[in-house]
Amino acid sequence: MNQLSLFDIEAYLSRGMDYDDKGKHKKAIDEFNKALELNPNCAKAYNSRGLAYMHLKQYKKAVHDFRRAINLRSEYHKAHNNIAVCYYHMNELPRAIYFYSCALKLKPDYVKAYQGRGISYNEMGEYGKALNDFNKAIGLSPDNAELYYDCGNIFMAMKKYEKAIANYDIAISMKPDFIKAYNNRGVCYREMSLYHRAIADFTLTILKKEGHEAGYGNLGKCYEKMQQYKKAEICYQIAVYIEQSDVFMKDALYCVRQKIKDGQAISWKHIENCSGVLLCGEIYSKS
Repeated sequence: MNQLSLFDIEAYLSRGMDYDDKGKHKKAIDEFNKALELNPNCAKAYNSRGLAYMHLKQYKKAVHDFRRAINLRSEYHKAHNNIAVCYYHMNELPRAIYFYSCALKLKPDYVKAYQGRGISYNEMGEYGKALNDFNKAIGLSPDNAELYYDCGNIFMAMKKYEKAIANYDIAISMKPDFIKAYNNRGVCYREMSLYHRAIADFTLTILKKEGHEAGYGNLGKCYEKMQQYKKAEICYQIAVYIEQSDVFMKDALYCVRQKIKDGQAISWKHIENCSGVLLCGEIYSKS
């Protein structure tokens, strides 16, 4: 292959990765196809095209490309990790764990692989193995807020809420706008019946991200547990308005209305015209 062809391949790969980073995944695939036309044995092009397919949620096509990359370059740890991610999204957790393990054999300090395998173990209920992976990951990358968040999720699944909260606290201290960490910390507080702390966290998720359905839903559950059913109704109704296909929120709204003995349900018109958020039981304007 001449120098000009090599230059063209790198140009196609560079453009493709740039498109993929910008969310233009189909354009990225076109660029990777051009690179593969010039060099059908380019492992990097197969891996990059696989990532674009993965971002499009076309996981079978992605796996096919990652396998081709590995066939061309058996030590390609990123391709092994990427196959694992696909199998995770396809809910084939044992396969995901296998490929994460392959990636770690090739690169023992690969934080992403420890993180992915730990999440997979957590979803399989193998909490000890999950925590072991996250301890290793945190040891390698102690400033990574996502790792503490994921570790918190394991403790929450184990119903060890104080340990979960401690990890969410660290994640939030590193990343003050970490909405998922506020939300999950709020869930822990709610399960511990520390409702006012839970309400504060769920309110923060709503203030930090407009239209955060989970924040309103979790806030509603808090008020329902506190037997403040009218406030719960408002929260559930906003959650349903944000995501009208959420069957669970619709069920929650129906159930809480059965508990309300007096007064009228809050109208859809009221919610649609509301420009504020429910903050500790009152509607406050954001402007």
